[in-house]
Amino acid sequence: MQHYRDPLPGATWSPRDFGNSCNRFVDQLVEKINSGMESGKIYPSNSPNAILMFAQPKKDGKKARFLLDAVDKNKAVRDTIIEMPNTRMILDWMAKFKFRVIGDLIDGCDNIRLHPDSEKYSTFSGYEGLFNTKYM
Repeated sequence: MQHYRDPLPGATWSPRDFGNSCNRFVDQLVEKINSGMESGKIYPSNSPNAILMFAQPKKDGKKARFLLDAVDKNKAVRDTIIEMPNTRMILDWMAKFKFRVIGDLIDGCDNIRLHPDSEKYSTFSGYEGLFNTKYM
């Protein structure tokens, strides 16, 4: 499955300023970006259209929950209807094999690959600059 983004002609967007929302979690943000770079999920970008990555504390107050502010970008992209895979069908198919690993099938958007033509619209602004992602 690949997700395709189709911006409206001439559409632009830029990150809103959330002030110092990440200052408390800079070390965790740098670690997240570095691990994404090492795994190949993200890579540096110079796109003028970016969304903001910011952080809020999880319930424990110590770990960061990373969020992307995509409101303006979503307004500039055409709505596309995406048929989600049938989870029961996937589990039944996987049950036929001797060895298997079942990933998180409930909240796995970060495992859905973007269509290569859509990566240029995936730019986010992080603490260390602009990055594109290969996944939703």
